[in-house]
Amino acid sequence: MASTDIVKALDLAAKHGCQVDFEGERPAALVDAAERALDIVFPPSYREFLLSLGCGDAAGNEFYGVISQDFTNSGVPDAIWLTLRERVDSRLPARLVIVGAQGDGAYYAIDCGRIKADKECPVIIWWPGESEEELIDRAVELAVDFGAFFLDRIKASL
Repeated sequence: MASTDIVKALDLAAKHGCQVDFEGERPAALVDAAERALDIVFPPSYREFLLSLGCGDAAGNEFYGVISQDFTNSGVPDAIWLTLRERVDSRLPARLVIVGAQGDGAYYAIDCGRIKADKECPVIIWWPGESEEELIDRAVELAVDFGAFFLDRIKASL
C-alpha cells in the first residue's frame, strides 16, 4: 500500500540516522489549487505525501511537491512550478507531474495518464526534449506508485 510505503521510508531513514527535512503539512485547499493549476487529479499516494509532508528531502533525495499557492514565482522543490515551466520549455506532456530530478538532466515524473484500478499512477523517467508524447506510453515504470518510488529512493540511499 502506497501510504504504508511512505511511512516505512521515513522510519527507515530515521532508523539509519539519515537527515530528513520536509516543508510539513499543507492544506487541502493548496493541494486542490495545485491540481487545478495542472489540470490533473493527483494519485492517492502523491496527494497524501503533499498533504502530510509538502515537499523536501530525505536521505539525500529531494522530493518535489507544494510550497505555496504562487506557482509562477517559485522554484525547486515546487513540483507545480517546475511542471508548468517544463510544459513550456521542454514540451513536457500534460499528463506528467515532475516529482524529482535524477541528476543527469532527467526527471522523475508521475504519469497521470496511466491510472490503475486503485487510482494510483506509475513513476517514470522523463528526458526534457527527448521524451516525446507518443513515447510516454512505452516509458519504463520505475515504481508502481509514488509511495513505492519514495521507499525505493530511500532504500537506495542507505
